[in-house]
Amino acid sequence: MASDEVVFCKENVEFLNGKELLDEKICTSVVYTDASGTGFGGYIVDYEKREVKGSWKPEEQEKSSTWRELEAVYRMLMSKLTYLKGQKVLWRTEDQNVVHILYKGSVKSDLQRIAINIADICTRKEIQLSPQWIPRTDNVKADLFSKKSDCDDLEIKEYIFNHLNKKWVRYSIDRFASDYNKKKCIRFNSKHWCTGTEGIDAFNYAWAEENSWIVPPPSLIAKCILKIKQEHVTCTLVIPKWTSAAFWPLLVTENGGGGGVVN
Repeated sequence: MASDEVVFCKENVEFLNGKELLDEKICTSVVYTDASGTGFGGYIVDYEKREVKGSWKPEEQEKSSTWRELEAVYRMLMSKLTYLKGQKVLWRTEDQNVVHILYKGSVKSDLQRIAINIADICTRKEIQLSPQWIPRTDNVKADLFSKKSDCDDLEIKEYIFNHLNKKWVRYSIDRFASDYNKKKCIRFNSKHWCTGTEGIDAFNYAWAEENSWIVPPPSLIAKCILKIKQEHVTCTLVIPKWTSAAFWPLLVTENGGGGGVVN
C-alpha cells in the first residue's frame, strides 16, 4: 500500500472501519453518476428531485477521466446532501478507479483531495457510502445526463449587465448561476452544488434583504414573479418578451400596467 493510501486510511479510519458492502436489499438509496469530456450527471433511483447535471469549466475539461468521474461523485453528493443525510447509499459508477479510490485513496494529490472531501462529508453527515462498479451498458441514463447541455442555462451579455448594475444600486447576488456560466455577482445561488455557491435552489432562501439579479429559466419565471410579489423583493428580473406565456398576465395587466411587480 502506497504511503498516501496509508495516510488516507489513518485519517478516515472511522469512516472506513467495519464498512459493509451494501446491495439494493439493505441500502436506502441507489445513486448513479457519470462524467464526459464536457460535463457530469447523475440521479437517485426513485426520488422525485433525483437528477443532477452540470458542465465542466475549460480547465476541468483538461483533467483526467478519473478526476472527472470522481469529481462527479463529489458534486452529486453535495447537490443532494440534505436528502442523503443519514442514509446507506449504494453508489454506482462505470469507473473502476473511482471505486478503488473511494475505498483506499490515491497516490495522486488531486484525486486524494477529492476522496478525502467525500469521506469527510460522509462522516459528518452520517452517510454510509458503498461504491460499486457497473458496466457502461448499465449506466446509460447517467451517461446521457453527463453529455446533455442545460438548455435553460441563459446568459445576459456582460455590457448589458454592467449598464444596469451602474444605473441602479449594485446587485448583491445572482439568483440563477453556476461557477461555469460567468456568474454576474461574487455571491450566487445555483441549481446544483458547484464551487463557490452560496446555496442550492434560490427558492430556499429569502430575497427581501438583497438587490438580486434574476435571470431564471422560462419554467421558473412564474414562480419567481410570485416570490418577488410575496417578499416585496428589490431586483432586476430579466425575461423574454413572451406575451402568450402563462406568466405574462402576472407581469402585465390588461391595460398594460405593471401587474404589481414593476414600480
